[in-house]
Amino acid sequence: MPRRVIMVVLALVVGLLGAGCNSAKPTKPQAGTIPEGASMDAAVGTRVLLPEPPAPPMLSRPESAVYSYMLWISHAYVRQDSVLASQTLDPFEEVRVDAYIQYNKEQGKALRQEPTELAVKSVKTVENTSTVVASETWRYRYIDAKTGKFATPVLTASYDSTYTLVKLDRGWVVHKVDATPRGEVK
Repeated sequence: MPRRVIMVVLALVVGLLGAGCNSAKPTKPQAGTIPEGASMDAAVGTRVLLPEPPAPPMLSRPESAVYSYMLWISHAYVRQDSVLASQTLDPFEEVRVDAYIQYNKEQGKALRQEPTELAVKSVKTVENTSTVVASETWRYRYIDAKTGKFATPVLTASYDSTYTLVKLDRGWVVHKVDATPRGEVK
């Protein structure tokens, strides 16, 4: 009898490990979203699949807040809704993000982007303000808002950036971004 119980427990453990031990994630992605780990080029037929929301923002340190900001503005740009990124930025920066989204809407496009590199060069914090100097690289494509198809091939851009963050009750959030492109940006 004990051997049988051990075999059942072992079978359950192996089954859980094989399933990834994560029952919180859906086994099937939502319609119209890119499954985790899929390429930014994912499409069904000719329509572009939109990404799922990023992980919850990590705002406890300026460096992680910058990375969270990058992920969440990417989500806001492709969904064309600046409010989606509002946890990672203050109202001053939200105006800039919203203006870019409105500009893209007027041009009949949305931006699908993802950061591929973030190298933090320095962090300087004085009281409730922090400055993060970094270099970053992005992959991006524009989507035609009417057809839902990609309007450009995959493009890349690199920047030398300075992020100014402020500390609020929820943690560090981006107040301002100064980015200088390294090379041509299309």
